[in-house]
Amino acid sequence: MLCYVCTDEQYYRMPQLFSLEDREACVRLRGDYCLGTFTLRPRTERGRELFDIMLKYSQDDRNFNHTVLHRGYCVTTRCPDLASRTSSASRPARRFLRCVDREAEAYGLRASPLRLDSCETAAGDPPPDVVDWSFAVVVAVIVVLNVAGTVYDFTRSPDEKPNQYLLPWSVRVNWRRLTATYDDGDPRLTALKSVQGVKAFTLALVMLGHSMIVHNMSYIENTRFFEQGNAHWLATFLHNGSVVVQGFVLVSAFLLAYNLLLLRDAGVQLRLRMLPAALLHRLIRIVPLHMFMVGLSATWWSRGGAGAQWALLHAQRAACRSVWWAHALSLNNILTVDDRCLLQAWFLAADMQVFVVTAAVTLWLAGRQRGGGGRGALRLLAALVAGAVAGNWLLAYWLQVKPIMLEMKPDVIREQYVGSASFKWMYAAPWGSLPAGLLGVWLAFLHHRLQRLRIRPERSKIFRLAYTWFLPALFLWVLGGHLVRHAPAPVVALYAAADRVGYVAIGATGLIGFFNGVDSFWKRFFEWRGWLPLGRMSLAVMLVHWNWHLTHIALKTTLSTVSVFEVGGHWHSVQIMSYVTALPLHLCLEVPAQRSLQALLFKTVKT
Repeated sequence: MLCYVCTDEQYYRMPQLFSLEDREACVRLRGDYCLGTFTLRPRTERGRELFDIMLKYSQDDRNFNHTVLHRGYCVTTRCPDLASRTSSASRPARRFLRCVDREAEAYGLRASPLRLDSCETAAGDPPPDVVDWSFAVVVAVIVVLNVAGTVYDFTRSPDEKPNQYLLPWSVRVNWRRLTATYDDGDPRLTALKSVQGVKAFTLALVMLGHSMIVHNMSYIENTRFFEQGNAHWLATFLHNGSVVVQGFVLVSAFLLAYNLLLLRDAGVQLRLRMLPAALLHRLIRIVPLHMFMVGLSATWWSRGGAGAQWALLHAQRAACRSVWWAHALSLNNILTVDDRCLLQAWFLAADMQVFVVTAAVTLWLAGRQRGGGGRGALRLLAALVAGAVAGNWLLAYWLQVKPIMLEMKPDVIREQYVGSASFKWMYAAPWGSLPAGLLGVWLAFLHHRLQRLRIRPERSKIFRLAYTWFLPALFLWVLGGHLVRHAPAPVVALYAAADRVGYVAIGATGLIGFFNGVDSFWKRFFEWRGWLPLGRMSLAVMLVHWNWHLTHIALKTTLSTVSVFEVGGHWHSVQIMSYVTALPLHLCLEVPAQRSLQALLFKTVKT
């Protein structure tokens, strides 16, 4: 059934799930403001009857657990009579518990503390510490390098050989790279310009999904509307929409493999021993900006505001200070998967781990004297994709892991998937993304073969049909997740293993058409020039947007009213702020750090 409670009268007999009082006035007047979560249990016979209703209603995993209350109270003013009855160092927390328990008593229930998020007795953060000031020094060094590089760019003689370590820090040079079209470059590479549009568009969908997630994490006023929306079949697009992230894995692996194949065409002898150098290039590309955002989240970002729900940012600050080392090693999706420092950063770690496998496979196949890029390579890659899917199926069935769509439960999302076996063992794990990565390599070998043999894919009727309908097919594939909600365990395990690779396989049809110049509205859409800078900033946007999501929610002083307009407004606001913030990150850190480190380590970078 959809739910146990079938009438509004029964629903509103239950205690309000979320309650949030004014924090600003409380702490300014030296009151005690506490935020926490409480579990309920029966206190009287009347309470037992109500508790049974709450318990049965909560068994529908599309509903919140209504036996758990979330409260943010100024205990000084809400329960002033309790001040004289407690006398210990934990007085605010004890008063908070007794205050909520008194509220529950009116329903015949008893409240027990599950988690205390915060108890504030004065406005403001503690003074900056050594970590804060150390990061400030790093920012100052970056600013100095950008000033020096830009001044050098404007003052140097065009006839002199540029300094390959200093010129990459010129903001003007990096702006030109960001906005360049490279239409006069290698036609094999300019044919791939739709990739930037695909990346930017996919990232917009990721931010939309995260908009729903952070609203789920907030203190919600209209929980009835939210839960009914969760039960609607169209909600599958949001619950199963996380598969779009695999598009980045596909594109990343494709670009890696295709560029290596072009190097081989240029006469470079590819060998497996080149893997460490390829990995180092990848680390230089990702790690500096990634660690900068970890440092920013661990220090000054949480000092940019305050609010009743600011504990979200304080929790991330503490997590980033604790697990920064795992992010530096690109192992945060394995070693510290339940520590929520930048929720989205699991992808960067998983993609790095998949990169090692796909780079090794590409170097080995492309370096073979025979069959490198021929049918044999395509058959072997197809077998590897099928093997990876089969392995994930067996793992999912053995561990009883569900597809992430079935883990999109309000209380699981609220806890940012902490403790979720599906998130840990499939969604964030590298083997969960490996099929998409291997498919990206297969796509690169296929595209390279089509070009080498001058085969036009649009001559195939089957391809033309698939290419015409690939976008509707993507939406139908995502929506199809609704059909496995009550399927038997083997089918659920199979869907957990095949869901994401099925999505990118359909998307690969569109990419092959785009890359081979098969005209369509969507090809022209994704090749729009405006996508180029947005796509190039995708790493910076990927890293910074989650902080803006949390900040927008944490700044709310009252309960959130979830609606299409509220979520849509939040989504667009986060997109704007993310790109505004990503621009200086891209120009002043991501690109200059990558190019100067490449010049230092490889001494082959063109300035």
